[in-house]
Amino acid sequence: MLYGGFGVLCEEQSQAALSQVTVERATLTAFAVSQGATLSLDRGLARDTTSSTTSGTGCGIQVSRGALVTVAHSRFSGNRVTTVIVANDGSADLSDSTITDTRSAADGNFGHGITVFGKGALLLRDVGIARNPGIGLVASDGSTRVTGGVVQKNTVALHVQDGSFVSDSDDKAPLKPGEVRVSSTTSFSGNDALLGTGIVPLPDY
Repeated sequence: MLYGGFGVLCEEQSQAALSQVTVERATLTAFAVSQGATLSLDRGLARDTTSSTTSGTGCGIQVSRGALVTVAHSRFSGNRVTTVIVANDGSADLSDSTITDTRSAADGNFGHGITVFGKGALLLRDVGIARNPGIGLVASDGSTRVTGGVVQKNTVALHVQDGSFVSDSDDKAPLKPGEVRVSSTTSFSGNDALLGTGIVPLPDY
């Protein structure tokens, strides 16, 4: 469900192409895309979102319900709970971008770079995920292809659950359901742990 407090909202099959756009201190979400909408963002900046008292999130990008987002040459910094959410059959393609310094929720939980769940699908190409106090990338019944880029200085680099799993491969074939395929050109450094354990809660978006 979508509430108020967005920087940019695309839904109901709408289409938008944005370039050199900054969204700062939005409540809830900087860029929200849902219900089959399409958003293309180039050279964007989303930073310092704040949590909504309704949902507790404050993400940079939220993609859900059949929506598609393409992001290039963009920065996301200082957002809250989880910077990127790809959920409920949403799809996203992020390239040459950075996701850093996500802030935890008020209760100290979360602080993740990216969370993919509910059969969301994500492609990361040369993306930096760094200095997140929670997990760099969480996949829970969602799939992700990671090509190049760096995952560094997060408390945990990767976490998979609810049918998602990690594979180390440069195979270009389609992903299996729930697969997180990490290429040999992806760098991991300075994380406290490479893989998480147990079950982590998912954000209320």
